[in-house]
Amino acid sequence: MLRRVVFFLSVFACALALPTTRAQIPAAFKQLRVGKAVVSLPANWTTLGPEVPVWLHLHGAPAVVETNFAAIGAPGVLVNITLPGLSKVYADHFAAPNAFADLWREVEAALRAESTAQPWRLGRLTVSSFSAGFGGVRQMLREPAAFDRIAALVMADSIYCGYAGDIAARRVDEELMAGFLRFAQLAADGKKRLVISHSRQVPEGYASTTETADYLIAKLGGERTADTQEWAGGLRLLSTFTLGQCEILGFDGEGAEDHMRHLRSIALLLERVKDKPIALGAKTVAELRAQIDAHVSQAKFSPALWGVKAVALETGRTLYEHHADRFLSPASNSKLYTGALALDVLGADYRIVTPIFATANPDAAGVVRGDVIVSGRGDPSWKSAQRRDDFGKIFEPFVESLHQAGVRRITGDLIADATWFHSLPNGAGWTADDLNDDYGAEISAITLEDNFVNVRLAPGARVGEPGVATIMQPHSGLTLDNRLTTVAAGALRVVVAKRIFGENVVRLFGELPLGSREMLTEATVPRPAAWFARALKEALDRHGIRVEGAARGVRWPEPPPVMADHMKLCELLSAPMAELVMAFMKPSQNLETDLIFGYIGESRRTAETPAWRDTEQLALAALREFLLAQGVRADDVRFEEGSGLSRNNLTTANATVALLTAMATHRAAKEFTDSLPIAGVDGTMRRRLKGTPAENNLRAKTGSLRYSRALSGYLTTAAGERLVLSLMLNRQPPTSGGRSVADELDEIVLMLARFTGRSSAE
Repeated sequence: MLRRVVFFLSVFACALALPTTRAQIPAAFKQLRVGKAVVSLPANWTTLGPEVPVWLHLHGAPAVVETNFAAIGAPGVLVNITLPGLSKVYADHFAAPNAFADLWREVEAALRAESTAQPWRLGRLTVSSFSAGFGGVRQMLREPAAFDRIAALVMADSIYCGYAGDIAARRVDEELMAGFLRFAQLAADGKKRLVISHSRQVPEGYASTTETADYLIAKLGGERTADTQEWAGGLRLLSTFTLGQCEILGFDGEGAEDHMRHLRSIALLLERVKDKPIALGAKTVAELRAQIDAHVSQAKFSPALWGVKAVALETGRTLYEHHADRFLSPASNSKLYTGALALDVLGADYRIVTPIFATANPDAAGVVRGDVIVSGRGDPSWKSAQRRDDFGKIFEPFVESLHQAGVRRITGDLIADATWFHSLPNGAGWTADDLNDDYGAEISAITLEDNFVNVRLAPGARVGEPGVATIMQPHSGLTLDNRLTTVAAGALRVVVAKRIFGENVVRLFGELPLGSREMLTEATVPRPAAWFARALKEALDRHGIRVEGAARGVRWPEPPPVMADHMKLCELLSAPMAELVMAFMKPSQNLETDLIFGYIGESRRTAETPAWRDTEQLALAALREFLLAQGVRADDVRFEEGSGLSRNNLTTANATVALLTAMATHRAAKEFTDSLPIAGVDGTMRRRLKGTPAENNLRAKTGSLRYSRALSGYLTTAAGERLVLSLMLNRQPPTSGGRSVADELDEIVLMLARFTGRSSAE
C-alpha cells in the first residue's frame, strides 16, 4: 500500500509541479478560465467551424498539454482540467449532477463572449486522460449524453481498475471497466476512435494499465503483436493491438519517469485520433496535379520511389502521372495480373476438374484390387471455413464420389498425386524466411487447408512451467519441439515458431504470461500431398471405405502414378473461376493465386514441351500473350511468379493502368471488379478509408512487402467520373509513431475522390 501511495504522489507532483509561466505557454494560444477548467484558444479557432472541435484533457499541467496540442496543429479548442488529488477527485467532480453538460455549456458561453463574428457551434469532442484522470473519464462514460458526444478517446497510461473478489486472483472488476469496454467495442466496429497506451508499471492492490489493456484485448477477441520501436520522448514501444479504430500500444518502463513520458509525449497519441483537415476538392486538373505533386515531393520521400498514374476511363485522359514508367515492386498487385489472366484464358464459369483413378474398377462387392489415385490439378478449394474448425468436412465430396462409384474397400494404396505441377514447392524469387509463414506455404497440385496448420498455445499452470502447445489439424506429420516458458502475469507475450526447410519439426520459442488467454500460431506443412492422403484415408475409414495399403503422396519430379490403362472412377469440380479469383483477391491469398497461375501454365503443356520448361515459365508465357492481346506493354511487366511474393516481380504504373483499363470493358469486367477489395467494407481494404469519400467507392487491390506498398483499382470522383489508378511506393520504411506507409497512398486516393472537376475540361 505504501508503494502505491508513494508512486502516485510522485507522479502527481510531477504532473502538477511543472511550471506554467506565460513563457512556456505557446504564444498562439489565449487562455480562459472556465470554472475548474483552463480553455486554450488557438489564434485561428474561429476559422475551424462551423463546428469547432473540442479536445478535453484530464490531469496534466496546461503548459505540457498545450505544447503537445500545438505539436499536432492545434486542431480545435483545448479544455484542460487538472485537479489536486487522485482519481477519486476526478470521479467525484464528474459524478455531480449535470457536471458534463454544465462544462459544455460554460465553455460555449465563454467562447461566445470571445467571438460572435461568425456562425459556429461546438463540434466533435475528443477526450484524453493521463494517469489519475481516468476516474473522470470512467464517470463520463457512465453518462449517456457524454458517452454519445465523445467521438475519440485517448488514455495515456491511464486506465487503472480495482480487482473483483480476492485480490490474489487478480480479476479485473468488469463493472468498473464496462464503459471502457463498450467504447472499445464501438471503436473496433469503426464507430468511435480509441487509443490506449500503457507502461509496465505494476501498482499494488489494483489492476495496472497493462492488465486493463489485456482485459480489453481479450474481450475483443484479439492478440497483441510484438512490435519493438523507439519513439520520441524516450518511449519504447513493445507491442501493438489494432482492431478497427481501436488501438492499444504497450510500452516499456516501470518507474515514475516512464509513466510521465506518456504525458510529455501525448502528442504522438493525440495525432492518431486527429481528423485530417478536410481539404477542399480540386476544381481543375491543374489544381489536382498540384495537390498530388505537393504530396509525393515531400522531403520524407526523398529516399523512396513513387510510381503513380490516374486516368479517366471514359475520356482516356491522364489526370496525373509521376514516374509512371518506373519499374517498381507491385507486391500483391501482381494478383491483378493473375486474376485477369484466369478470367480471360479460362472464363468466369470455368471449373477445375480433379479426376480420381484406380488400377482396376471395383468388383461387385465394391473392392478395388489395387491403388486409388487422386490426381491433383491445383484446385485450391480443399479447405475448411474461415474458423478452420470443420476439418472433416473437407473430405465429404471425396467420400461421396467414391461411394457413388461403388467403392467399399481398397486393397492397395491411397495416393495423392501432385506430379501435374512441374515446379519446385516454393515460388521463384521467394526468400527463405517466407517458407516459415502461412503466406509462404508450399505450392502443390494437391493442397489441404492452404498447406498450413494452426498450433494452439497456452501458458502452464505456474510460472516456470513449459507452455502448452497443440497442433489443431490432424495427420500433418508435424511434431513440436516446445521450448515455451510460462512467465509472470502481465509480462509481454513473445512467440516464435520455426521449421527448418525440409524438416517436420516445428520449434517453438518464447514466453507466455501466466493466466493469459490461448492463442494460435501457424506452421507450414511439408509435402502437403502426403498430408492430404493420410487425412483422406482416415475420412474414408470413418465412412466405411477401408484402405488396406498405405496413404502416400507423390510430387514432381517423381514418376506420375497414373498409367494409361488406369480407370477413372469419378471426378470432382471446383467452384467457378470467378469465385476462385475472388477467394484469392479479397484476402490476398498467395498460395491460391499461385495454384491458379500454375494451372494455367500446365494447361499449355503438350507432348512437344521440353521437360525443362517448368510450370511457372509456361504460365509467364501465357501472361505475356494475354498482355499483348490487351494492348499492355508486355516488356513493362517482369514477373517471376503469380502472387507477388517474389521480390523480383517488377511492373510500372503505366502497365497496371493499361491492364485495369482493358479489364473495364472485358467480357469478365463485372467478375474482375467484384473480386477487388472494397474500401472500408471487405478484404484487405476493410479497415482503410472509413468515413471518407473513398469508402464503398474505391475497389482496389492492395500490395504489401517490406519497403513496398501498392494500391491499384477503380474510383469514382466527386464529379461522378470513373477513374483507373495505380499507386506504388517502394523503399519507404515504416514511420515511428506516426502515419503508416499505406496512409501515404490513401492520401492520394482521397485527393482523387474529392476531385470536383472533369477530365474533359483540361
